Amino acid sequence: MKKILQSLCVVTLLLALAVGSAFAQGVTTSAITGVIKDDKGEELPGATVQAIHTPSGTTYGAVSNVSGRFRMLNMRVGGPYTLKVSFIGFQEYELQNIDLDLGQTLNLNIAMTTSVEELSEILVEAQRGQVIDGDRTGASTNLSNERIASMPTINRSINDFTRLNPQSNGTSFGGADNRYNNYTIDGNLYNNNFGLGSSQFAGGNPISIDAIEEVQVNIAPYDVTQSGFTGASVNAVTKSGTNSIQATAYTLFRNQNTQGTTLNGGQDVPFSESSTQIHGVTLGLPIIKDKLFFFGSFEFEDNAIPGDTRRAARPEQGLLPDLELGIARMTADQAEFVQEQMQEIYGYETGAYENYPFEDVATRLNFRLDYNLNQSNKIMVRYNNFQQRRDVGINGNSIRGLPASERFRNTSRFGNEALTFRNGNYGSEEDVQSIVGEWTSNIGNNMANKLNIGYTSAISQRFIPGDQNFPMSEILEYDGSTPLYFASLGTELFTRGNLLDNKTFNITNNFNYFMGDHTFTAGVNFEYMTFDNAFNPTWDSWYRWNSYDDFVAAVIDRDPSVRPAGFAIGFTYDAENPNVLPTDRTQFGQVGIYVQDEYQATNDLKVTAGLRVELPFYPIDAPRNPRVEALGISVENPRNPGEFIEPRVDNFPSINPVFSPRLGFNWDAFGDKTLQVRGGTGIFTGRPIFVHLSNQINGNGVTRGFIGLLEDDWGQDGNPTWEGFQADINYYRPDPSVQEPTVSSSLSITDPNFQLPQTWRSNLAADYVYNGFVFTVEGIFSKDYNTPFSANLSSVPTGESVNIGGNAYPTYDQVALGGEINELYYLTNIDDRTYAALTLGVQKDWGKGIFTSFNYTRSQSRDFGLGGGSQAASLWPADVQQGRNNPEEGFSRNDQPNRVVGLIAFNTKGLNESNNTSFNLYYSAGEQGRYSYTYSGNITGEGGGSSLMYIPESLEDAQLIDRIAGGSIVQTAEQQWNILNNYIENDPYLSENRGTVSERNGAVLPWLHRLDLSVVQTINLTKDPSEHRLEFRADILNVLNMMNDSWGVSRQTVQRNLMNFEGTDANGNAQFTINTIQGESTYPTDVTIPNFDLGQTWSAQFGVKYIF
Repeated sequence: MKKILQSLCVVTLLLALAVGSAFAQGVTTSAITGVIKDDKGEELPGATVQAIHTPSGTTYGAVSNVSGRFRMLNMRVGGPYTLKVSFIGFQEYELQNIDLDLGQTLNLNIAMTTSVEELSEILVEAQRGQVIDGDRTGASTNLSNERIASMPTINRSINDFTRLNPQSNGTSFGGADNRYNNYTIDGNLYNNNFGLGSSQFAGGNPISIDAIEEVQVNIAPYDVTQSGFTGASVNAVTKSGTNSIQATAYTLFRNQNTQGTTLNGGQDVPFSESSTQIHGVTLGLPIIKDKLFFFGSFEFEDNAIPGDTRRAARPEQGLLPDLELGIARMTADQAEFVQEQMQEIYGYETGAYENYPFEDVATRLNFRLDYNLNQSNKIMVRYNNFQQRRDVGINGNSIRGLPASERFRNTSRFGNEALTFRNGNYGSEEDVQSIVGEWTSNIGNNMANKLNIGYTSAISQRFIPGDQNFPMSEILEYDGSTPLYFASLGTELFTRGNLLDNKTFNITNNFNYFMGDHTFTAGVNFEYMTFDNAFNPTWDSWYRWNSYDDFVAAVIDRDPSVRPAGFAIGFTYDAENPNVLPTDRTQFGQVGIYVQDEYQATNDLKVTAGLRVELPFYPIDAPRNPRVEALGISVENPRNPGEFIEPRVDNFPSINPVFSPRLGFNWDAFGDKTLQVRGGTGIFTGRPIFVHLSNQINGNGVTRGFIGLLEDDWGQDGNPTWEGFQADINYYRPDPSVQEPTVSSSLSITDPNFQLPQTWRSNLAADYVYNGFVFTVEGIFSKDYNTPFSANLSSVPTGESVNIGGNAYPTYDQVALGGEINELYYLTNIDDRTYAALTLGVQKDWGKGIFTSFNYTRSQSRDFGLGGGSQAASLWPADVQQGRNNPEEGFSRNDQPNRVVGLIAFNTKGLNESNNTSFNLYYSAGEQGRYSYTYSGNITGEGGGSSLMYIPESLEDAQLIDRIAGGSIVQTAEQQWNILNNYIENDPYLSENRGTVSERNGAVLPWLHRLDLSVVQTINLTKDPSEHRLEFRADILNVLNMMNDSWGVSRQTVQRNLMNFEGTDANGNAQFTINTIQGESTYPTDVTIPNFDLGQTWSAQFGVKYIF
């Protein structure tokens, strides 16, 4: 099979080379506007305009005003349309084959004639997807149904297609956190509003792409009806029925035999059996011809995928621990011993320890009704249901109940250094239901209205594999003084009773009034969200062991003298329901009010100006914690010296209005659609990530409590006495009937003046058409305001510092505020990120079924190091020099300095009507990511973070000391310097920046080139191709890897903590030794190594679709 696919790829590449040589909160509709003139060039008022959507018979009408202008808004996306213009005494004017992009306003200049000669048919076939469009202002990308149907994809997610946007980096747009995007389907909000996990949509991937008509990505839309984002606005509309009965049935599959199995010169990649099967049907039909239409789709997906391809070490077979090859440090003998003993002693089934599969089963149901009441009024109703049950890997390194310094960010429970037993992971169940209705009206000749009402329920809850209650044990093994995960088993620490129920209700109404050359818009948008979140970490209890030997002694040998390095257990304060896990409710509402004037200043210049105001409110009924208030704490705000904060866990922000003025323009410079200059400037307002607000309720010390103990804390200050490891998850749980609300050692509070995040984004672009080529130059600059940020008010400057290379690293004390609060996170705002990008693009429709497009983007995104997690501490910057409460600017984690994206599409039907084979090549290239060089060890006293590394120029500059073991020098400072210096010389970033403190995310991973291919062969089963046909499809990702198993492989860093902090000398100068590679005894020489997992190999998916 591989040879067949390789041949297919080679042929396609040769073809590609030959070709290379030769509006609303969510946008749901399109529009046609224009000016009508007579044969003398005079405006013609009173002309009748009618557009007919040919497949459905849906009609739209307008009459030109005194300026000869007409407007038809709220039109159905797609086509083809036929447009007719008539006026007494003039020949009827007709345009055919008009296709409309989502959100497009097609502007036409129509010249009527009194000639009695019969007009020839005018075909407008190239309007869809045209870059030269009088309605375009800022950066955007439209993806037609044809493009969606032909692009290479295996995941079949909308995100597989938004990658065509030049400013994207994965699901990040414009360098922003991907949770600051706004996703809508048919105008209905469909976001991962709470912000847990990496999914963009509610539920993950809730709708089949076979139900999607078109997708639009807006980076800078200067239309004030669009809001809710500081990244991108991604809008999709679903398919509608037509006057024809159309149905499809399809199936797709892939398994372990349709992917690569070797990497990097023939090395076998560990894998287990896997399979994916997708089956689906769609049906579109008229219920009443020209009036009422139905479209429905159903899809079932069944995945059995590799859950963990890491392997245990087998020294007797020569399989030693190797991070590059995915061989962990735990041996197979050790893993099997643990597996057997846990079953024998406790009856607990750990599951497999390596090469086990994960299951992922999902169903997607979608149906839509479109009703044409008359030419002026249209109604749409759409329902969607998504259900999924899937296995998920264990959390990487988060903890709960212990100080932040006990979170080891340098290692991961699912890293190649460790093993996780199968039942130490968790499962997730999703149930998403959405319904949306839209009513569009054209009122007379000078008014239009669109009302959109939507409701979404998204329920996500976890389950435990095997449904067993058993404490979690995580085992460490130290690499020198550096702790590294070794193995994990038991109930995943964040899973028991983990539930999120998000309800979202939104209404948007836009009213348009046409007057002369102006289109005035006034609108209102209302959103209301509720979040019921049950988050009860360590409910089944959690143990951390300092070594495998400690684990065996305490858990298997039942030695009560061996204590865990850490322990945590959660409990409720509800004495009447001690076994009912608490649930927290967070609520958010928002009203958006806006006005706008779209002014067609001349036939060639359009200017849009608008103002939007958002009024957010937080109707949260949070309980007070009197014990917190009784402490009488008043602590200075490190972000605003002179301001003092008195913590209250029941206070949430009041209504703080934010304003979004915008100005955009589009200028047809020569009046012939060959040079278009466009752009604008304005403010865009997003939403907060609501899990960060929920943290305040979750850890308020009133609803639930935690016991978190280090090894020496047992029996101290009222803590329980250590009585050995206990398999009973309730053994150490406090009795809520004798517990009083406590002052939690870790609290979160919110700034009463907290505001919605905003970005000020400016855009200037020029599009030029020459000889069929469309060249684009586009510049974007953004400055973020009011970005959510957490400061830890318990971190207080000492006034002292540690000297490293002549640079002062300030030190901090972690003060127990009021004697009890060790961590007080204050959610506030910071004027954070800047983003600048320049995009150069060229595209051409060559005819004969050939289309090419290439874009290169050079960009830079800088911020203050905000993380992407779900806990308040994740917004407390980690990699700093000056301090985590006042971080210095660095590169954003989503920054990609260079990105190239290209598409080559070729359909043989353009050359031969009897052969319909489509080839589509997608190419992407750019740096794989950024990373920081930091020290290991706590230099500044702020736990949980890392200090940015100073890049030394000499031995003295490095401040290295001799390594001592057993009272003897085992490695001199000079020997260490020689190793470190060689590494610095091998690293482009370090060698070019000696004598400076490294920047956060200053280092860049190498470029990665990926090429994806789709081939679709259509076979007509009847003479009429619209009646019965078959489509055979192949999608191949990472084609380059199929040709050479060292190509298309991403790389990872070997070591980011090159030096370990050993303390200071009498003068306050830091002292260091160098680190070995984590989990190994050797020192790093290579800066990066190839990743070694199935995600790097080529993979293919095959399918067949019957269309009738």
